[in-house]
Amino acid sequence: MRNLLTVIMLLITLEGVGQDSTRVLVSRKGLPILPEQGNWSIGLSTGPFLSYIGNSFNNTVNNPPPSFSAPGGNLVLKYMRSQTSAYRVKVGLILNSLDGKSLVQSVTGNNFPIQVMDTKTYSSTSVFLGFGLERRRGQGRLQGIYGVEASISLNSSKADYSYGNPLSVFNTNTPFTIWDDGSATPLFQTFGSSRTLKSSKGAQFGIGVSGFIGAEYFFAPKVSLGGEVGILLRTAPAGSTSSTVEFVNSSNFSITTMNTDLPQGSTKLLLTTVTSGSLNLNIYF
Repeated sequence: MRNLLTVIMLLITLEGVGQDSTRVLVSRKGLPILPEQGNWSIGLSTGPFLSYIGNSFNNTVNNPPPSFSAPGGNLVLKYMRSQTSAYRVKVGLILNSLDGKSLVQSVTGNNFPIQVMDTKTYSSTSVFLGFGLERRRGQGRLQGIYGVEASISLNSSKADYSYGNPLSVFNTNTPFTIWDDGSATPLFQTFGSSRTLKSSKGAQFGIGVSGFIGAEYFFAPKVSLGGEVGILLRTAPAGSTSSTVEFVNSSNFSITTMNTDLPQGSTKLLLTTVTSGSLNLNIYF
């Protein structure tokens, strides 16, 4: 009898241990904290929105609207194939349209206006799409994540320039603005007889493979904050470029406009570390 009681107590103990090891982490209302098999997730970087709201309160002049940018700020969709693994799709999109103005010295000398306006209109498009497999470890609210991801990207840009001072065959030192290449920010005033009217960079198509590691903390049932860091191996092809310039043609004493088209350059293979410093909000359902 004593042996039988011992066996029964042992079975009860083992059953309790088994139940505890498979227990589901729940909230006070009994809702599951962690994502379950078959759940979907939408993840969004909160960084652009926090910056936009914060700048709205501190009267920041340069306060662009939020955008989905890759790889740090993306829209991430997940499907939980099990409690410890998920398929994920990452989408990034940036549409930029910037206008810049710059006052330069007028060639009219002391006559009014003393300064004239140069302008630049810059626009760019960046698209990012990634597909990966994510795995996770952890028993509590803090979950470690890691995995691999393949991605493609597409980038293009163009710019248009206008100048307050016209070029002249009688003056080879016309004042005009030099602009930052990837924005509408004026850098400095220069003097010369040749300048750009239009420029464009054709579609640059890239392919990448990356490994990532990070963490998520579930502060509410199936709602988490997290971030990740990764190593990205990608191709970086140089897309085709075109430009239109005007210059003083000394051979016939005229203002000449010339178009230049350059074919796509060679493809480069780059190994870079991509750090996501933004705060990511993930909602599972």
